[in-house]
Amino acid sequence: MNKTFRQWTVTALIASLCLPVASPVFAADAQTSPTSDATPTTHIEQMASPTPSATPSTTPEAAPSPSTEPAPTAENTDATVKTNAATPSVVYAVHTQNIGWMDETRDGVTAGTTGCCLRLEALKLRLDGMPYAGDIVYRSHIQNIGWESEEKSAGALSGTEGQGLQLEAVRIRLTGEIANHYDVYYRAHIADAGWLGWAKNGESSGSSGYGLRMEAIEVRLIPKGETSPIETAASSRKAFCEMGFDFNAHVQDIGWQDSVGNFGMVGTLNQSKRLEAIRLLIDDPVYAGNIRAMVHMQDIGWNQGWVDGGIAGTTGQGRRVEGVRLELTGATANKFDIYYRAHVQNIGWLGWAKNGQAAGSEGFSYRMEGLQVKIVPKGAPAPGDTSDTYRIYVPEIIIPNFDLICAVVQQEGGASYEGALAVISCIMNRADSGRWGGHDPVSVITAPGQFSAYLDGAYTRYLGCSSIAVQNAVHDCIGKGVRIHPFQSFRSYPTPGSTFIVNQWFF
Repeated sequence: MNKTFRQWTVTALIASLCLPVASPVFAADAQTSPTSDATPTTHIEQMASPTPSATPSTTPEAAPSPSTEPAPTAENTDATVKTNAATPSVVYAVHTQNIGWMDETRDGVTAGTTGCCLRLEALKLRLDGMPYAGDIVYRSHIQNIGWESEEKSAGALSGTEGQGLQLEAVRIRLTGEIANHYDVYYRAHIADAGWLGWAKNGESSGSSGYGLRMEAIEVRLIPKGETSPIETAASSRKAFCEMGFDFNAHVQDIGWQDSVGNFGMVGTLNQSKRLEAIRLLIDDPVYAGNIRAMVHMQDIGWNQGWVDGGIAGTTGQGRRVEGVRLELTGATANKFDIYYRAHVQNIGWLGWAKNGQAAGSEGFSYRMEGLQVKIVPKGAPAPGDTSDTYRIYVPEIIIPNFDLICAVVQQEGGASYEGALAVISCIMNRADSGRWGGHDPVSVITAPGQFSAYLDGAYTRYLGCSSIAVQNAVHDCIGKGVRIHPFQSFRSYPTPGSTFIVNQWFF
């Protein structure tokens, strides 16, 4: 074998081993640069699998340099905005109670904890692998602070550290060119409710007004125009729960007013127009339960009873509302208190009543003109003065030993109108029966072995200083015949067939 033949053989062998293997990247390049087939590759796995049908190039000097960029095509004409072919990711980390900053997660992976009762206190978000100009911005709703005044971006801290304050809600959105190509979706895991529905593009996620901590969060980017698996498989639950309610009133010469929210007022001031009906409904409940109402109506009194989530009062009859009672039901009542106050003809604003107490007036024929309502977390301070919530006009009634009766009733039933009315109703039921020591309230109270408040002398602490609510209850029951039950006995613990009223079991 001569030298020329040997050189040709070696050259051919080397050329055959350096032929490229097709790949998605190279295949795309081949369409825009036909001579790229001759470009050598350095991948060992491709050298081991030559393509037999390839024809070695005899003009290697014509092959483009590996560092040469392909000519512009229709796909990359927006290169001023699109920086590379990567798929963007959203990266996020959270600061968790008792843990601190947790590791970064991305693209829908849960950040935080579930089932551990640990609050989120801060979060950071950023974008990675950006093919477009733009950023991700976000803000948090913080316990005792509310919504942050400014949005954060590019991995900046949103929330607080070292203050023990929980995150309660977030808002996240994209800016710049990437916002034209992607949607950002996110959802919150909150205490007592678990995972809420998905929010997107700046919508609120979490809760407000409930005092519920965020415990975890998930965030994802979805290309615009795609059918999002998040949307099609999303929970039917709302993404954001805000403590509030639909609250409106039917007013003389006006009809139904627009609804107002928590701490809002319905009715009118300084227009001499009567309230005729009210309607309240919690519109974004996290807990089971609702608001129920009872109104004292002209010529009807309290006889309509409780209305749960509906219309309390009348329309089209020209009857004024004179008083109102509101209370929460179900699990909501265990978490919140409801306060309310009445604006009454010739009186103005009265004090704030709470959880079923009466507000307004009775016996004066005064119209209620306005009503304000506020729901607060259980045990939170009242929004204002809680005295003088309800005024009753009672014609002069001579009740012998009235002060003694009121003192015993308050010792037994407490200072509320309802508790006192329950006790005095029991006393008067006994007086009617004649089987408990006499036919009048004092004889029943002082009968041997009956009321411990009298027997041990504890009632004396209230002589001359019983509450106005107790005095009103005693007046109503003895002087006007108002009773709220038919029972003749009560205890602090249940018995078979007994009924719980305020703080006692009656039977």
